[in-house]
Amino acid sequence: MIKDILKYLYIENLTLTDTADKLGIDTDRLKELVDNMVHMGYLEMQCDDNVEASACHNCSSSSSCHKRNDISVGKTYSLTEKGQRVCNKLGSN
Repeated sequence: MIKDILKYLYIENLTLTDTADKLGIDTDRLKELVDNMVHMGYLEMQCDDNVEASACHNCSSSSSCHKRNDISVGKTYSLTEKGQRVCNKLGSN
């Protein structure tokens, strides 16, 4: 499931909602899985719900990002080196 999530989010650039649809799970379950992937070291959270205290504070897209009706509102994730290695293997297949 980790490879599928990384593939949809970082290779195909789908939204979290579209990724959940592709995986056949609800968005709450995907959110749990993404949180687990942060804990496991595949992803790193860049922004959180507190815009003023997060990296989002200086981002020019912050105001639009935090108004979207999506499960990712207020959260931005980036690949860690570990996650990048998995994506590189997926992209070369």
